[in-house]
Amino acid sequence: MRRSRNRSRKTNVLKVVIGILLLGVVVYGTSVFLTQKDKADTRADIQKGNTDNQTASAVKTPEATKKPENPTLNKKSANIYVSNTFTLKVKDTTEAVTYQSSDEAVATVSDEGVVKGVGKGKAVITAMAGSVSLTCDVNVKKSKLIALTFDDGPGQYEPIILDALEKYNAKATFFVVGQNINETTSEYLKREVELGCEVGNHSYTHPNFQKIGVAKVKKEIKETNAAIEKATGKKATLCRAPYGGYLQSVKDAINMPQIIWNVDTLDWKYRNTNRIVNYVLENAKDGDVVLMHSIHKSTVDGVERIVKGLQDKGFELVTVSELAAAKNTKLQNHKIYGCF
Repeated sequence: MRRSRNRSRKTNVLKVVIGILLLGVVVYGTSVFLTQKDKADTRADIQKGNTDNQTASAVKTPEATKKPENPTLNKKSANIYVSNTFTLKVKDTTEAVTYQSSDEAVATVSDEGVVKGVGKGKAVITAMAGSVSLTCDVNVKKSKLIALTFDDGPGQYEPIILDALEKYNAKATFFVVGQNINETTSEYLKREVELGCEVGNHSYTHPNFQKIGVAKVKKEIKETNAAIEKATGKKATLCRAPYGGYLQSVKDAINMPQIIWNVDTLDWKYRNTNRIVNYVLENAKDGDVVLMHSIHKSTVDGVERIVKGLQDKGFELVTVSELAAAKNTKLQNHKIYGCF
Protein backbone atom coordinates (compact mmCIF):
# COMPACT_ATOMS: atom_id res chain seq x y z
CA MET A 1 0.00 0.00 0.00
CA ARG A 2 2.75 2.40 0.90
CA ARG A 3 4.68 1.49 -2.24
CA SER A 4 1.66 2.34 -4.39
CA ARG A 5 1.37 5.77 -2.85
CA ASN A 6 5.01 6.52 -3.43
CA ARG A 7 4.72 5.51 -7.08
CA SER A 8 1.70 7.79 -7.53
CA ARG A 9 3.51 10.66 -5.90
CA LYS A 10 6.53 10.23 -8.17
CA THR A 11 4.23 10.16 -11.20
CA ASN A 12 2.62 13.46 -10.26
CA VAL A 13 5.99 15.08 -9.72
CA LEU A 14 7.14 13.84 -13.12
CA LYS A 15 4.03 15.34 -14.76
CA VAL A 16 4.68 18.69 -13.13
CA VAL A 17 8.29 18.67 -14.31
CA ILE A 18 7.28 17.76 -17.86
CA GLY A 19 4.63 20.52 -17.84
CA ILE A 20 7.15 23.05 -16.70
CA LEU A 21 9.59 21.97 -19.42
CA LEU A 22 6.89 22.16 -22.12
CA LEU A 23 5.87 25.61 -20.93
CA GLY A 24 9.47 26.71 -21.11
CA VAL A 25 9.79 25.41 -24.68
CA VAL A 26 6.63 27.29 -25.74
CA VAL A 27 7.78 30.51 -24.11
CA TYR A 28 11.23 30.21 -25.65
CA GLY A 29 9.85 29.46 -29.11
CA THR A 30 7.50 32.42 -28.96
CA SER A 31 10.34 34.67 -27.89
CA VAL A 32 12.52 33.50 -30.77
CA PHE A 33 9.67 33.99 -33.28
CA LEU A 34 8.98 37.53 -32.09
CA THR A 35 12.66 38.40 -32.17
CA GLN A 36 13.01 37.15 -35.74
CA LYS A 37 9.89 39.09 -36.77
CA ASP A 38 11.22 42.30 -35.22
CA LYS A 39 14.46 41.86 -37.12
CA ALA A 40 12.61 41.27 -40.39
CA ASP A 41 10.44 44.36 -39.78
CA THR A 42 13.51 46.37 -39.01
CA ARG A 43 15.22 45.27 -42.23
CA ALA A 44 12.05 46.17 -44.20
CA ASP A 45 11.97 49.59 -42.56
CA ILE A 46 15.60 50.15 -43.42
CA GLN A 47 15.05 49.09 -47.03
CA LYS A 48 11.99 51.38 -47.31
CA GLY A 49 13.98 54.21 -45.84
CA ASN A 50 16.72 53.65 -48.39
CA THR A 51 14.15 53.57 -51.20
CA ASP A 52 12.55 56.80 -49.97
CA ASN A 53 15.94 58.43 -49.77
CA GLN A 54 16.77 57.29 -53.28
CA THR A 55 13.44 58.62 -54.56
CA ALA A 56 13.98 61.93 -52.83
CA SER A 57 17.47 62.04 -54.22
CA ALA A 58 16.15 61.27 -57.73
CA VAL A 59 13.64 64.13 -57.46
CA LYS A 60 16.23 66.59 -56.27
CA THR A 61 18.95 65.59 -58.70
CA PRO A 62 17.53 67.32 -61.84
CA GLU A 63 16.98 70.48 -59.84
CA ALA A 64 20.52 70.38 -58.59
CA THR A 65 21.96 69.68 -62.07
CA LYS A 66 19.64 72.03 -64.04
CA LYS A 67 21.60 73.92 -66.67
CA PRO A 68 21.38 77.72 -66.85
CA GLU A 69 18.96 79.05 -69.54
CA ASN A 70 20.31 80.34 -72.85
CA PRO A 71 17.43 82.23 -74.56
CA THR A 72 17.61 82.82 -78.32
CA LEU A 73 15.44 84.79 -80.76
CA ASN A 74 14.02 83.09 -83.86
CA LYS A 75 14.99 86.09 -86.04
CA LYS A 76 17.94 88.45 -85.82
CA SER A 77 16.90 90.56 -88.81
CA ALA A 78 13.92 90.91 -91.17
CA ASN A 79 12.95 92.80 -94.32
CA ILE A 80 9.24 93.54 -94.67
CA TYR A 81 6.89 95.91 -96.47
CA VAL A 82 4.54 98.42 -94.91
CA SER A 83 1.46 96.62 -93.48
CA ASN A 84 3.20 93.22 -93.51
CA THR A 85 3.73 91.29 -90.27
CA PHE A 86 5.89 88.52 -88.81
CA THR A 87 6.16 86.95 -85.36
CA LEU A 88 9.17 86.95 -83.03
CA LYS A 89 9.57 84.09 -80.53
CA VAL A 90 12.11 83.63 -77.75
CA LYS A 91 13.26 80.01 -77.48
CA ASP A 92 14.85 78.10 -74.57
CA THR A 93 13.50 80.18 -71.72
CA THR A 94 10.91 79.86 -68.99
CA GLU A 95 11.01 83.58 -68.23
CA ALA A 96 8.20 85.96 -69.15
CA VAL A 97 9.10 87.83 -72.34
CA THR A 98 8.39 91.49 -73.13
CA TYR A 99 8.88 93.27 -76.47
CA GLN A 100 9.68 96.85 -77.40
CA SER A 101 10.22 98.77 -80.65
CA SER A 102 12.85 101.47 -81.00
CA ASP A 103 10.64 103.39 -83.45
CA GLU A 104 6.90 102.73 -83.60
CA ALA A 105 6.57 105.01 -86.62
CA VAL A 106 8.50 102.35 -88.53
CA ALA A 107 7.46 99.10 -86.83
CA THR A 108 5.23 98.16 -83.91
CA VAL A 109 5.31 94.98 -81.84
CA SER A 110 2.52 93.38 -79.80
CA ASP A 111 2.77 91.68 -76.41
CA GLU A 112 2.78 88.36 -78.30
CA GLY A 113 5.75 89.41 -80.46
CA VAL A 114 3.85 90.20 -83.69
CA VAL A 115 5.84 92.84 -85.59
CA LYS A 116 4.06 95.05 -88.14
CA GLY A 117 5.61 97.39 -90.68
CA VAL A 118 4.16 100.90 -90.32
CA GLY A 119 6.41 103.20 -92.33
CA LYS A 120 9.54 103.09 -94.44
CA GLY A 121 12.72 102.94 -92.37
CA LYS A 122 14.66 100.87 -89.86
CA ALA A 123 13.83 99.88 -86.29
CA VAL A 124 15.15 97.53 -83.62
CA ILE A 125 12.79 95.19 -81.80
CA THR A 126 14.07 94.21 -78.33
CA ALA A 127 12.88 91.07 -76.54
CA MET A 128 13.56 90.88 -72.79
CA ALA A 129 13.61 87.40 -71.22
CA GLY A 130 14.36 88.01 -67.56
CA SER A 131 17.70 89.84 -67.55
CA VAL A 132 18.60 88.72 -71.07
CA SER A 133 18.15 91.23 -73.92
CA LEU A 134 17.72 89.98 -77.50
CA THR A 135 17.32 92.15 -80.62
CA CYS A 136 16.00 91.92 -84.17
CA ASP A 137 16.86 94.54 -86.80
CA VAL A 138 13.83 95.35 -88.96
CA ASN A 139 14.01 97.07 -92.35
CA VAL A 140 10.59 98.27 -93.54
CA LYS A 141 10.20 98.98 -97.24
CA LYS A 142 7.53 101.03 -98.91
CA SER A 143 4.66 98.88 -100.15
CA LYS A 144 3.85 98.37 -103.78
CA LEU A 145 0.27 99.48 -104.50
CA ILE A 146 -2.40 97.69 -106.48
CA ALA A 147 -6.15 98.14 -107.05
CA LEU A 148 -8.47 95.14 -107.28
CA THR A 149 -11.73 95.95 -109.07
CA PHE A 150 -14.93 93.91 -109.23
CA ASP A 151 -17.59 94.43 -111.91
CA ASP A 152 -21.29 93.54 -112.35
CA GLY A 153 -22.42 93.37 -108.72
CA PRO A 154 -23.75 93.77 -106.20
CA GLY A 155 -24.62 90.06 -106.03
CA GLN A 156 -25.00 87.15 -103.68
CA TYR A 157 -21.25 86.55 -103.32
CA GLU A 158 -20.40 90.10 -102.33
CA PRO A 159 -20.25 89.32 -98.56
CA ILE A 160 -17.58 86.66 -99.15
CA ILE A 161 -15.36 89.20 -100.90
CA LEU A 162 -15.94 91.72 -98.13
CA ASP A 163 -15.10 89.17 -95.44
CA ALA A 164 -11.74 88.49 -97.13
CA LEU A 165 -10.96 92.19 -97.51
CA GLU A 166 -11.86 92.90 -93.90
CA LYS A 167 -9.83 89.93 -92.62
CA TYR A 168 -6.67 91.30 -94.24
CA ASN A 169 -7.43 95.00 -93.84
CA ALA A 170 -7.50 95.44 -97.62
CA LYS A 171 -9.60 97.58 -99.96
CA ALA A 172 -11.08 97.24 -103.44
CA THR A 173 -13.26 99.14 -105.92
CA PHE A 174 -16.69 97.80 -106.91
CA PHE A 175 -18.19 98.92 -110.22
CA VAL A 176 -21.87 98.13 -109.75
CA VAL A 177 -24.86 97.74 -112.07
CA GLY A 178 -27.77 99.95 -111.02
CA GLN A 179 -30.54 97.41 -111.58
CA ASN A 180 -28.83 95.00 -109.17
CA ILE A 181 -29.18 97.40 -106.27
CA ASN A 182 -32.10 96.44 -104.05
CA GLU A 183 -32.97 96.33 -100.36
CA THR A 184 -30.65 93.38 -99.73
CA THR A 185 -27.71 94.38 -101.89
CA SER A 186 -27.86 97.96 -100.61
CA GLU A 187 -26.53 96.56 -97.33
CA TYR A 188 -23.54 95.17 -99.21
CA LEU A 189 -22.78 98.59 -100.66
CA LYS A 190 -23.05 100.19 -97.23
CA ARG A 191 -20.55 97.70 -95.86
CA GLU A 192 -18.19 98.38 -98.76
CA VAL A 193 -18.18 102.04 -97.86
CA GLU A 194 -17.71 101.27 -94.16
CA LEU A 195 -14.65 99.17 -94.97
CA GLY A 196 -13.12 102.04 -96.94
CA CYS A 197 -13.81 100.50 -100.34
CA GLU A 198 -14.95 102.49 -103.36
CA VAL A 199 -18.25 102.12 -105.24
CA GLY A 200 -18.20 103.08 -108.92
CA ASN A 201 -20.78 103.32 -111.72
CA HIS A 202 -21.02 100.42 -114.21
CA SER A 203 -24.27 101.48 -115.96
CA TYR A 204 -27.85 100.59 -115.04
CA THR A 205 -28.60 97.66 -117.39
CA HIS A 206 -25.08 96.75 -118.61
CA PRO A 207 -25.44 97.69 -122.32
CA ASN A 208 -22.56 98.26 -124.71
CA PHE A 209 -22.08 102.04 -124.65
CA GLN A 210 -20.69 101.94 -128.18
CA LYS A 211 -24.05 100.82 -129.52
CA ILE A 212 -26.75 102.73 -127.65
CA GLY A 213 -26.12 106.39 -128.36
CA VAL A 214 -25.14 109.31 -126.13
CA ALA A 215 -28.62 110.03 -124.72
CA LYS A 216 -29.06 106.46 -123.46
CA VAL A 217 -25.52 106.45 -122.07
CA LYS A 218 -26.29 109.55 -120.01
CA LYS A 219 -29.52 108.00 -118.75
CA GLU A 220 -27.70 104.79 -117.71
CA ILE A 221 -25.12 106.79 -115.79
CA LYS A 222 -27.63 109.08 -114.12
CA GLU A 223 -29.92 106.29 -112.90
CA THR A 224 -27.02 104.29 -111.46
CA ASN A 225 -25.52 107.28 -109.70
CA ALA A 226 -28.89 107.91 -108.06
CA ALA A 227 -29.18 104.28 -106.93
CA ILE A 228 -25.65 104.30 -105.47
CA GLU A 229 -26.25 107.53 -103.56
CA LYS A 230 -29.56 106.25 -102.21
CA ALA A 231 -27.93 103.05 -100.96
CA THR A 232 -24.74 104.50 -99.49
CA GLY A 233 -25.41 108.16 -98.89
CA LYS A 234 -22.40 108.97 -101.08
CA LYS A 235 -22.03 109.89 -104.73
CA ALA A 236 -20.08 107.68 -107.12
CA THR A 237 -16.95 109.42 -108.39
CA LEU A 238 -15.75 106.86 -110.95
CA CYS A 239 -17.30 105.14 -113.95
CA ARG A 240 -16.46 102.03 -115.95
CA ALA A 241 -18.29 101.35 -119.22
CA PRO A 242 -19.56 97.79 -119.70
CA TYR A 243 -17.07 95.74 -121.74
CA GLY A 244 -14.67 98.66 -121.49
CA GLY A 245 -16.27 100.04 -124.65
CA TYR A 246 -15.71 103.73 -125.34
CA LEU A 247 -16.21 106.09 -128.26
CA GLN A 248 -15.06 109.67 -128.20
CA SER A 249 -18.69 110.78 -128.03
CA VAL A 250 -19.32 108.45 -125.07
CA LYS A 251 -16.21 109.65 -123.27
CA ASP A 252 -17.31 113.22 -123.72
CA ALA A 253 -20.81 112.42 -122.48
CA ILE A 254 -19.72 110.88 -119.16
CA ASN A 255 -18.87 113.62 -116.71
CA MET A 256 -16.74 111.36 -114.54
CA PRO A 257 -13.22 109.86 -114.62
CA GLN A 258 -13.45 106.58 -116.54
CA ILE A 259 -11.50 103.54 -115.38
CA ILE A 260 -10.52 100.52 -117.40
CA TRP A 261 -7.72 98.05 -116.37
CA ASN A 262 -4.34 96.67 -117.37
CA VAL A 263 -4.56 93.18 -115.72
CA ASP A 264 -7.46 91.19 -117.17
CA THR A 265 -8.07 87.88 -115.40
CA LEU A 266 -10.64 86.76 -118.02
CA ASP A 267 -12.48 85.20 -115.09
CA TRP A 268 -15.77 85.45 -116.99
CA LYS A 269 -14.31 83.19 -119.67
CA TYR A 270 -12.32 80.52 -117.83
CA ARG A 271 -14.26 80.20 -114.55
CA ASN A 272 -11.24 78.48 -112.98
CA THR A 273 -10.26 79.58 -109.48
CA ASN A 274 -6.64 78.41 -109.55
CA ARG A 275 -6.05 80.02 -112.93
CA ILE A 276 -7.42 83.35 -111.71
CA VAL A 277 -5.36 83.30 -108.52
CA ASN A 278 -2.13 82.34 -110.28
CA TYR A 279 -2.66 84.87 -113.07
CA VAL A 280 -3.04 87.77 -110.64
CA LEU A 281 -0.13 86.77 -108.40
CA GLU A 282 2.21 86.10 -111.33
CA ASN A 283 1.42 89.30 -113.25
CA ALA A 284 0.82 91.90 -110.54
CA LYS A 285 3.00 95.03 -110.59
CA ASP A 286 3.07 98.28 -108.68
CA GLY A 287 0.31 100.61 -109.96
CA ASP A 288 -1.82 97.92 -111.62
CA VAL A 289 -5.61 97.88 -111.91
CA VAL A 290 -6.94 94.31 -111.87
CA LEU A 291 -10.27 93.34 -113.47
CA MET A 292 -12.49 90.66 -111.90
CA HIS A 293 -16.23 90.03 -111.56
CA SER A 294 -18.04 89.57 -108.25
CA ILE A 295 -20.89 87.54 -109.78
CA HIS A 296 -18.78 84.44 -110.52
CA LYS A 297 -18.28 81.98 -107.64
CA SER A 298 -15.08 80.67 -109.21
CA THR A 299 -13.64 84.18 -108.84
CA VAL A 300 -14.96 84.78 -105.35
CA ASP A 301 -13.54 81.46 -104.15
CA GLY A 302 -10.04 82.74 -104.91
CA VAL A 303 -10.29 86.25 -103.51
CA GLU A 304 -8.82 85.47 -100.09
CA ARG A 305 -5.85 83.70 -101.67
CA ILE A 306 -5.32 86.65 -104.01
CA VAL A 307 -5.46 89.20 -101.19
CA LYS A 308 -3.10 87.30 -98.91
CA GLY A 309 -0.80 86.36 -101.78
CA LEU A 310 -0.48 89.98 -102.92
CA GLN A 311 0.23 91.16 -99.38
CA ASP A 312 2.87 88.46 -98.96
CA LYS A 313 4.52 89.81 -102.11
CA GLY A 314 4.64 93.32 -100.59
CA PHE A 315 1.50 94.85 -102.11
CA GLU A 316 -0.91 97.13 -100.32
CA LEU A 317 -4.44 96.79 -101.70
CA VAL A 318 -6.07 100.19 -102.19
CA THR A 319 -8.98 101.74 -104.08
CA VAL A 320 -8.55 103.16 -107.56
CA SER A 321 -8.78 106.73 -106.28
CA GLU A 322 -6.20 106.01 -103.56
CA LEU A 323 -3.88 104.44 -106.11
CA ALA A 324 -4.15 107.46 -108.38
CA ALA A 325 -3.46 109.87 -105.51
CA ALA A 326 -0.45 107.84 -104.34
CA LYS A 327 0.96 108.01 -107.86
CA ASN A 328 0.37 111.77 -108.03
CA THR A 329 -2.32 111.44 -110.67
CA LYS A 330 -5.28 113.79 -110.45
CA LEU A 331 -8.31 112.02 -111.89
CA GLN A 332 -10.20 114.17 -114.40
CA ASN A 333 -13.65 113.89 -115.93
CA HIS A 334 -13.94 112.62 -119.52
CA LYS A 335 -10.54 110.92 -119.30
CA ILE A 336 -9.74 107.20 -119.29
CA TYR A 337 -7.24 105.55 -116.92
CA GLY A 338 -6.01 101.97 -117.14
CA CYS A 339 -3.12 101.90 -114.61
CA PHE A 340 -0.97 104.33 -112.63
